[in-house]
Amino acid sequence: MRFEEQQTVCIHAIPDFWDRLIHARETLLGLDYDGTLAPFHEDRMDAVPYPGIPPVLKEIRRTTVTEVVIISGRPLSELSSLMGNVGCLLIGSHGFESLSPDGHRDWRNPDDLQKRGLALAKKLGTMDVPGERLEAKIASVAIHTRGLPPDQARRIEERIWTRWKEIGDAYDLEPKRFNGGVELRSRGWDKGNVVRSLLRARPSDIFAVYIGDDETDEDAFSVIRDRGVGIKVGLPIRATAAQGFLADSSQVKLFLEKWLRKAPCRIQGES
Repeated sequence: MRFEEQQTVCIHAIPDFWDRLIHARETLLGLDYDGTLAPFHEDRMDAVPYPGIPPVLKEIRRTTVTEVVIISGRPLSELSSLMGNVGCLLIGSHGFESLSPDGHRDWRNPDDLQKRGLALAKKLGTMDVPGERLEAKIASVAIHTRGLPPDQARRIEERIWTRWKEIGDAYDLEPKRFNGGVELRSRGWDKGNVVRSLLRARPSDIFAVYIGDDETDEDAFSVIRDRGVGIKVGLPIRATAAQGFLADSSQVKLFLEKWLRKAPCRIQGES
């Protein structure tokens, strides 16, 4: 099944993008989840993929020379539940967990110092927000402010940032802002490390692309520059390592449909 082209997909700042894809021998397509493949939602488990996203990802993987990898800050359990069986590599918790298409799960743990820092951050976080807005993951803890009045959300995020910055300095952790909150993450592994690891295991001439929408994707944008293209969802309002831009998240599905049409086809019989 091939998806019909409905309108132009413009990769701002990269006029030759589609030509580069057409002439690629192999391709790697990395995708963030929230804000890229799915809309933001106050209830995190209501943030299902945009209509049509899972089928087009399956077709890309089945019919083209593209390896699809979804890289999210979400726990792997949430990511796999929301995406369903799309047949691609799923990487959760900024790289600390992964699930391969054949069902193999892998994970890495923070060290003991980081674990103590995360426990302290979680304890202090409950002083500022209700428990349902505090999320503990395998290697991070996050505060979610989506749905709160903007002034209240801003005050909470600034207060949490200050406390967690002090904890991070002492426990080898790093606070990061994301769209709708603040996260304290274990240092030593992030989306950039994930992309670097993927690229090292693949041919040097692979055409690699990563698409994301916020600060947590900047590490991946920085790493991929030497081997391909980083594309930010949303036109730039601040400095970014991304080289290209999609106007907004509505363009992502159109981008994927055009990728399906333009990417070289897989030779019949290849896995």
